[in-house]
Amino acid sequence: MSQAFVKENDDNELLNHVQPTLVALIRYLKQQNSGRNVYQTKSSADDNGKEIFEMSNGLAYFLNDVNEWQMVF
Repeated sequence: MSQAFVKENDDNELLNHVQPTLVALIRYLKQQNSGRNVYQTKSSADDNGKEIFEMSNGLAYFLNDVNEWQMVF
């Protein structure tokens, strides 16, 4: 019997595993958005000085204390 090789791709990538760059976040969000472009609409800082990136998908993201992307709730 032979086994098929399954290529693991970025479709299964989790937000907190995305590289801590805005370019990587945009690439990830585009994949999650069925290939439609997603772009930054605004950036600001929260009360703790963390930079918040508001995106065209209507959500906002920031890098947490361990340099992983996280969604603002």
